[in-house]
Amino acid sequence: MTQRVPVQNGQQSVNPRRKQTQKWYMTRKEKITVACLASVTAVLLIAAFVMIYSMVAVPSDDGRILKGVEAAGVKLGGMTVEEAIDALEAAVGDKYSTQSMYVEVLGERIRLSPAYTGADLDFRAVAEAAYNYGRTGSRSEREQAKNYALANSVSIPLTDHLNLDFDYIQSQINELGAKFSTSLTQTEFTLTGAKPPVPAVGPVVDTNKGHQTLTIKLGTPEYDLDIRKLYEQVLECYNIGTFEVVGDCPVRQPESLEAELMSYYNDLCMEPIDARTDPLTSEVIPEVYGYGFHLNEVKDRIAKAAPGETITIQLRYLEPKITQELINNTRFKDTLGSYNISLGTDEAWNKNVSTACLALNGLFLKAGETFSFNDLLGALVSENGYVEAMALQGRVNVLTMGGGVTQVASALYVSVLAAELEILEWHSHPYAPGFAPVGLDAYVDAGKNFQFRNSNSTPIRICAEVVENELRIRIEGTDTGTIALRSPLRSKKPLNPASCTM
Repeated sequence: MTQRVPVQNGQQSVNPRRKQTQKWYMTRKEKITVACLASVTAVLLIAAFVMIYSMVAVPSDDGRILKGVEAAGVKLGGMTVEEAIDALEAAVGDKYSTQSMYVEVLGERIRLSPAYTGADLDFRAVAEAAYNYGRTGSRSEREQAKNYALANSVSIPLTDHLNLDFDYIQSQINELGAKFSTSLTQTEFTLTGAKPPVPAVGPVVDTNKGHQTLTIKLGTPEYDLDIRKLYEQVLECYNIGTFEVVGDCPVRQPESLEAELMSYYNDLCMEPIDARTDPLTSEVIPEVYGYGFHLNEVKDRIAKAAPGETITIQLRYLEPKITQELINNTRFKDTLGSYNISLGTDEAWNKNVSTACLALNGLFLKAGETFSFNDLLGALVSENGYVEAMALQGRVNVLTMGGGVTQVASALYVSVLAAELEILEWHSHPYAPGFAPVGLDAYVDAGKNFQFRNSNSTPIRICAEVVENELRIRIEGTDTGTIALRSPLRSKKPLNPASCTM
């Protein structure tokens, strides 16, 4: 008979058999837990083993360069190392050891000769580098490189396998860069000395003596040449097999000196004035000496000077090209031919004669040069000073714009005949005019011209004027004595022409 154990202190009694069963249950649970942990551990170990194996396992190697790999522009994919060496040698040859590299910056050019750079390409090293692409690093890195080469071109750098004296190249680039290391400065002008009396007249002027000195210190530009970038450009050109490098060099120039130079020129300088003949008195007006400097000569010196250079300009008297002595004693001392003719009372006619004389007077013709009467006078219109005057057209006098210029053409024609110059074009009036002897008139209009050539070996000058109601034409020059037959028209006494009164 089972005996109950009394409950003490409010506790319920525990069945000993149940307690034994509970102990057995806990032990079984622990065993299950241990088994589960062992299974998980085994799975993890297997996964780790697979991972490690995948990292260290070496894939099969066919001994050929991956597709997409190239060097020096040669596609090497699918080649062995030896085949790649042959392909590179055939494509590149000896250009690295024979061709010079040229580097240019803003017109400054240097040559990197292989004799000094030691340039020589190691074809085997390049081929082996191409073969090793995708064969180094972890498996994942190799797989990534292989996939990239399948879809893209991979260029093997040549400079890693090119024998170069990098220190020499750097020194040459540094030396080139030294020419572009100036800081920005502006041009400076300095004037010293006292200005002499201006203008000066006459041959007593000393054109060799300097009176003032203008000093121009040219400004210097600022260059922004990146030496490091240029060096990298050179290496990259070696890498791709090209031998011309043009470096980028932004320049900040000084302000233009044109305005300041023109200011000094306008304030200090006066151009000389040539001697000339007075159209009314036929007297030679003396030359006037200028002062200062010749602007175009200074501009030319500035254009040829280097930045920062100092230009010294002596300001002195400037001699004219044509002097009074030259006119009187050399070129126009002889009258080669002349003709004087009286004018009538028609004021409009005489005005047109005077206007034509103003255009003709003082004209120089070099030896061999051609004269055209119509080209010289231009259009016979009021804008050029001409007016309407009565002139003979056929048998009738009618108002004609520029009427009277044919009298000037006729007087010039007679003078040209007297000077025995070559007549190129001449026309006579349809009816004998009243202002010239028969056969000694010259007719001009829009379609008919009077032209001659200075057939002398020396220049001539035409003087045309109206003095005391008389038209006077004179051809001056140098009588070389080569004319065998003198025309009576060369006499100082003019012909006695008929009156031109209409």
